[in-house]
Amino acid sequence: MSLQKLTALRTLMASQPTALAAYIVPTADAHNSEYIAPVDARREWLSGFTGSAGTAVVTATAALVWTDGRYYTQFEKETDPVIWTLMKQSLPDTPTMEKWLTSNLTEGATVGVDPFVMSRETWSPLQTALTKANMQLVAVPKNLVDEARIQLNDPSPDRPHNPIIPLPLKYTGELAPLLVY
Repeated sequence: MSLQKLTALRTLMASQPTALAAYIVPTADAHNSEYIAPVDARREWLSGFTGSAGTAVVTATAALVWTDGRYYTQFEKETDPVIWTLMKQSLPDTPTMEKWLTSNLTEGATVGVDPFVMSRETWSPLQTALTKANMQLVAVPKNLVDEARIQLNDPSPDRPHNPIIPLPLKYTGELAPLLVY
């Protein structure tokens, strides 16, 4: 199933107004939450890797995930090693995502990402590195993993709609201001 998911994503990458040489799939939501809802677990859906940290990069011929030492064994157990490559983040022999992209893509390449799931803190240095290598980082208006799910008739889980629970003063130390609209 992982190969079918990658194929759907790669087809969408090629169909963009400017074909994408790579697409980045961070483990993130639009609020940069520490823990994301299942609907936002796009990297997990695509790769099968369930660790809470990692960033996938997909090209026409490669599928890689950068993650840290907490997850190396888990990654190897959960993913297909024929399809996915583990990039052991922070090890001296492992290039950063920026270095890998600038070394493995051709000049003029376009790299896409959903701008709602990448922080400015991550976007800016990546954009700088790609620009220096005569490549560009573009915001893709619709998340391509979500689009691949639709194409494969594998809908995302519903977004949670949990009620807000006001905490009592004994826990907060201050009263919340009353907002009236």
